[in-house]
Amino acid sequence: MISHSHKFIYVRMAKTGSTSFTQYLHNNVPDLKPVIPTTWKADVSHIPLWAMKQTLGNRVFKDYFKFTFVRNPWARCVSSYEYILKWNKENNVALPESFVSFLNNIGVGKYGQQSDFGYGCDYFAKLENLSDDLDFLCEKLKLPRYKLPHRNKTNHKHYTEYYDEETKAIVDEMYAKDIEQFEYKFGE
Repeated sequence: MISHSHKFIYVRMAKTGSTSFTQYLHNNVPDLKPVIPTTWKADVSHIPLWAMKQTLGNRVFKDYFKFTFVRNPWARCVSSYEYILKWNKENNVALPESFVSFLNNIGVGKYGQQSDFGYGCDYFAKLENLSDDLDFLCEKLKLPRYKLPHRNKTNHKHYTEYYDEETKAIVDEMYAKDIEQFEYKFGE
């Protein structure tokens, strides 16, 4: 998403509070609009920065503040799993056989490495540090401070309760780059 008046590009990362934050932006940034490359065939709500860059050109890309939100990969996988279970039930689509089968089939795209999806961002806000990071973004973008409501929430147990050694190892390997770059630890 882009705003020319505020000179920013927001990379909407799946399951990182993006529905709540996007609603906030729509309410406060009149010229906010999506950046959808003509060649993009996947989910138009979640487009990686590298794909947006192809549409925007180098000057806008260089001059605008680029940011996204990231989330603990283990927690994000549980939230994604519960979201897909709910969506599939509501739409009569086959459910994943188990959490481990979901993890083994998650693939790339909007649920892939957050560091790759947002590669080139000037700022990676952490969902776990929402209040402070939102304060920073509001000040940087010259937007009113606001406590975000929790939209598109999935209800589930604490993410650590979903994991055994096998499933934890899958996420450890699949999201190793995110875990290292954003300094995430299991259980924190």
